Amino acid sequence: MKAVAHTVAYDTALVEPYMKGTPLPTDRWTRVAMPTLVIDGSKSPDWMRNAMRALAGVIPGAQPRTLPGQTHMVNAKVLAPVLVEFFAP
Repeated sequence: MKAVAHTVAYDTALVEPYMKGTPLPTDRWTRVAMPTLVIDGSKSPDWMRNAMRALAGVIPGAQPRTLPGQTHMVNAKVLAPVLVEFFAP
């Protein structure tokens, strides 16, 4: 985590406006034209899982996926096959 610690300020600047408990601005995502996979973990906090469902609901054609038994800190062995499947030609 130390290697990426310097990026926390950028991460915070990006997500902070959307962490106020208000609905996402749906018009911001409606023009996404690329295949999109929206993933959450079944053991993540409800607010996080609700946000991912809302995001998947407004991105055209988004594929929502819940990873059983995972939190926000997803195990790479669980995540890898899901990504391989999504990006497979």
